Amino acid sequence: MNYMHKEMQDYRAAEVAVVWHIFPELQEVHVYTDKLTKMEIFREKGICDAGTIVKGFKMSVKDIFKK
Repeated sequence: MNYMHKEMQDYRAAEVAVVWHIFPELQEVHVYTDKLTKMEIFREKGICDAGTIVKGFKMSVKDIFKK
């Protein structure tokens, strides 16, 4: 966890706009936005959005974990 928090500090310092943490075992995606201060958890029916970086880019959690 310390490593992940340090990475997030580095991303904030670099002004990264969106970060997706993907957790295959949990089948969850944690999406950080708003200067990486807001986090939403998406599961099976969720749609992850990176439209602020790549216009119109969205991906369903189902597709992320598709085998």
